[in-house]
Amino acid sequence: TQNSELITRLGNCCLELGQPAAAIAVLAPAAENNLDDAGLQSAIGAAYAATGLWEEALLSFEQALRTAPQDAQLLRWAATAAAAVQRYPQAIEILQQVLQAEPDNAEFQALLGRCLEATGEKAAAHTAYLRAADLAPHDAKHLVVLGDSWLGTGSQPLAIAAYERAALAAPRNPAVLVTLAEAQLNAGNTQAAIETFTSAATACTNDEHTGLHAKCLRRIAESWAALGNNDRALDAWKAAAETFPTDAAIHSALGNSLMAVGRAADSQAAHATAARLERTQPIHLLAAAKAAIAAGDSAASNIFAQQAANLPLEQPEELGTLGHLHHQLGDVQKALEFHHRACAAAGDNPGSRATLALALADAGEFAECTSTARDLLALPEIPTGVLLKTASALLRAGDATNAMRAFETLAAGIDADGTLVMQAVAEILAHLEAAHDECTALSAMEQPDLSALTAFAQRAANRAQVLGADTGLVHAALGRLQTLSPDPTSAIPTLERSLQTRYAPEVACALAGAKVAAGDTAAAVQLLDAVLTTNAHHPRALMLLARCAASTGDFESTAASIIAAASHPAHNALAHFQFALAHLHLDATPDCIAQLEQALRLAPEHAGWHFHLALQQESIGEHQAALAHYQQAVHLGRQQQLHARRLAAFTARLAAAAQTDGDLATARREYLKALSLMPGIAAWWVAAGSAALGMQDTTAAAQDFEKAIALDPLAAAPHVGCMQAMLADGDMAAAERHALTAIKIAPSNTEALLALGGLFAARGAHNNALQVLDQALSFNPQSAPIQIAKARVLAQAGRPLPALELLTPHLGDACNDAGVWAFAGELYAGQELFPESIAAYEHTTEIMPLDFTHQLRLGQLCRIGGQPDKAITNLERAQTLAAASSEQAAVLTEAGLVFEARRQYDRAFKSFSQAIECAPQQPDNYFRAGLALKGLKDYAEALTMFQKAVTLDPKHREAHRQLATVSALGLMSTVPA
Repeated sequence: TQNSELITRLGNCCLELGQPAAAIAVLAPAAENNLDDAGLQSAIGAAYAATGLWEEALLSFEQALRTAPQDAQLLRWAATAAAAVQRYPQAIEILQQVLQAEPDNAEFQALLGRCLEATGEKAAAHTAYLRAADLAPHDAKHLVVLGDSWLGTGSQPLAIAAYERAALAAPRNPAVLVTLAEAQLNAGNTQAAIETFTSAATACTNDEHTGLHAKCLRRIAESWAALGNNDRALDAWKAAAETFPTDAAIHSALGNSLMAVGRAADSQAAHATAARLERTQPIHLLAAAKAAIAAGDSAASNIFAQQAANLPLEQPEELGTLGHLHHQLGDVQKALEFHHRACAAAGDNPGSRATLALALADAGEFAECTSTARDLLALPEIPTGVLLKTASALLRAGDATNAMRAFETLAAGIDADGTLVMQAVAEILAHLEAAHDECTALSAMEQPDLSALTAFAQRAANRAQVLGADTGLVHAALGRLQTLSPDPTSAIPTLERSLQTRYAPEVACALAGAKVAAGDTAAAVQLLDAVLTTNAHHPRALMLLARCAASTGDFESTAASIIAAASHPAHNALAHFQFALAHLHLDATPDCIAQLEQALRLAPEHAGWHFHLALQQESIGEHQAALAHYQQAVHLGRQQQLHARRLAAFTARLAAAAQTDGDLATARREYLKALSLMPGIAAWWVAAGSAALGMQDTTAAAQDFEKAIALDPLAAAPHVGCMQAMLADGDMAAAERHALTAIKIAPSNTEALLALGGLFAARGAHNNALQVLDQALSFNPQSAPIQIAKARVLAQAGRPLPALELLTPHLGDACNDAGVWAFAGELYAGQELFPESIAAYEHTTEIMPLDFTHQLRLGQLCRIGGQPDKAITNLERAQTLAAASSEQAAVLTEAGLVFEARRQYDRAFKSFSQAIECAPQQPDNYFRAGLALKGLKDYAEALTMFQKAVTLDPKHREAHRQLATVSALGLMSTVPA
């Protein structure tokens, strides 16, 4: 007991010294062992409370109360702890017990009020607050709580009276003064509120009052503005900004106040300061952008708008403001984008969904756009304006079929509004011109089919005129449509009249295109210069100007204009695509590729643009990149249901790219998919057959070639393919028949002659083969494939030196054919030119590093050529490639021969033994193992090996000879010396 008293005193001393953690450390062990010691339990409870551990404190106080249930101090502590952990019923019970003993304790009356209020007993709580205020009439804290309670009962005058009493009790307490000022403001007594806020601001003298001080200054300014006194409000905001230079909200409010008095430039500066202070808040940037426009500084406004656009905007108001800003800045595309996003954020209704569909189309999200638009078309009723947006969205997303249906429904449902019909025509015209431009450098099959849409646009324009649309606009639209026809020059008179009546950049560009078609490049350039004078970044005008430059040779200045325009940040995906076409006209392929990539970053689901990019990449040898974009073009084309003709052409291009990449299975599969869409293309059947032939599927290859022959019997290529398939099947007669037919169709067809030469060579008719190949060389004397084929025939005919002489010029760095290098290696080896043979096979293995046969042959040649270390290195590589046991055995045999040549008989025997395990029926390995054992003078085991070799191959002469020799040596070794 004496110890616990000492510990309690020591713990209390720590508490008095402001060290509650030390008190807990001192008291806790003893408290656990002295649960009935009320003093000790209350002391540790107080220590827990001092550190904010109210749950632990309450448990300790409850334990102490079990021993001393009437201890007033303990009850007060327990009540406070129970309230702190929100055990309000328990706190109320304890407080009522405390207040029975101390009915005049204002603090506990107020605490009881808070607990009663927390349990919903507001009337009882109010009574407790009244009692606390009566007990402590000059305690501002209790008066403020009472005022809050009066507000809760709806008694605003009584609340203000309580707050006023609190302010009289604590005239230098800013929090109390702000509470009174807010109540005055809510009561409509703005002037009194300003005076009280001013007093509160004056009372904010400590750093802890910083936030309250700023609030007071903001309220003063807002109150003056509410009274309509903008000058006093502005002065208040200036004072607030000077007092709190890092408060973004104050600077923003100052900017608004400056704008209210017409000081736009100063407003811009204030909002810019707010934006620097809060970089993640778009409201400041948007306000600065609006102020900059009002001040006439469009460049600064554009910068602020761009910065705002880079933030994660979600609110419709913010998005709509940004859209309005871009409209004011002249960037219609971005304006539309943000208006669409604002509509999408505003709610799910047909109007906003149609706007969202347009936004998705402009952003290149074609799949989601078409899904949204098709859902709208499925509605039982759809307003005309919504239908126009929906049809336009489908058109921009490449779904021309559904777009046409929607436009037709729209036109059929309009009986009086020609203007609305012309809006549809304008949308279709823009799409048609862009699609027509897209045809640049594409074959007829690869181009989009625009005939149905063009015919509809012509009908719609005529209908618009009947319904009273502007005649000038109708004639301009018809003229622009005529420029997209096979006879664009016929549109020139109509477009010239339209320009004289009303100037429009789109009409000027259409007329310039017609002038180019008519050969009047100078007039076209003049028209385009006029467009670019008002808009130096006009994409279509620059694209057409590049077409003119391709004729005039003015490449440098035109390219500079295009590059400058493309660097402008305000362009959409279509603009970048048109810049790409401009570079294409100027033969600037890298720049063209860069712009196509930018266009696809903005509109990643445009199948035709992926196809264009693949074409350009393929033209500069970037085959892997081209293959990826062909794949994407076909994938999107199938998803978007492109016209069968165009999709087939895309698919055939993909197949050809896969074939170039060596992926014959993909190539054949894609060719067959293309043929399922367009089965009448003989060249694709030939390509499919070639892929099948490369896969050694001669039956499928022959079928494909026969289909090609049926479609185009006068073409040589299918017969050559059939010949190769028949040759692979061993049907020499059929092969020769097809070869002769091919040459009869095309006597100078070197491919056919080459194939026939190969046929004769395969039959052993080397002289005939050489004659045919010489005939092929007479048509194409520098052809490497023909010269190499002739070298092969010469080698087969036993004439290796002429073969080498013919082959050597083709063995340079440009030769990437592993078969040619392997052929050269064999020719060199036949002449015992082993260094040259080894070098040739090294080229072979570099080109085909995973080919086991070439790697094994290289190791073998190194062994024969006296390079044992290199032989072992290459044989180790071959061993990693060996799949079958026979291949493993071949490598081990070669390694054994290397060790045998080095007289390393133990290693040689080990290799031959392992080879025997892989190929136990191979007699030569037993023979070689026997020789190794003989070298180790292990005649008994050697005898066994030679006997096995003879058993497997009774005609193995060397094995018989060694068997006799080893038998004799074995007998001699047993004779005592």
